[in-house]
Amino acid sequence: MLMRNAFLLIAFLFIAPLVKAQLPQESLWKEVVEKGIKDSLFVFGKWDDQKREDELRLKYLGQFKTKDGRVLKLLTSTWLWGSGRATNRILFYNEKNQYVGQYTVDLTWELPVRMRGSIIYFSNESSKCSCSRKRKEVNLFYGLPRLLETGCNTFQFWS
Repeated sequence: MLMRNAFLLIAFLFIAPLVKAQLPQESLWKEVVEKGIKDSLFVFGKWDDQKREDELRLKYLGQFKTKDGRVLKLLTSTWLWGSGRATNRILFYNEKNQYVGQYTVDLTWELPVRMRGSIIYFSNESSKCSCSRKRKEVNLFYGLPRLLETGCNTFQFWS
């Protein structure tokens, strides 16, 4: 038993320096929302496949008011990790900068690019989306739908 514990301790001491922790995404999301600088891109870290380093790109698109008077803030997030993978999110916070929920989108080009009032705009410029129903805008005045449809894809809301 003692020998096994000693082996585990030694293995941990040699392996731990090789493993890097991922970026603290949730705290960085909140930091950017609290700054409230509209249409500014914040980049944390620098993605490097060989060094196993992550990169987090955050863009605060602004805030809007829903029909029932709630103020919501919108932030897009792209986390680059591993061997060229990306996790993309549309994040929402309330007027007290508390997390409300998110839509996880498949590809970076599916993130909204700007917002005016309660309408979010998508570029949908990728040739990969050949759907004739692709939407370039979605109005969130009536709140956050359980399913966000952009024409090419449908994304589920998670709170």
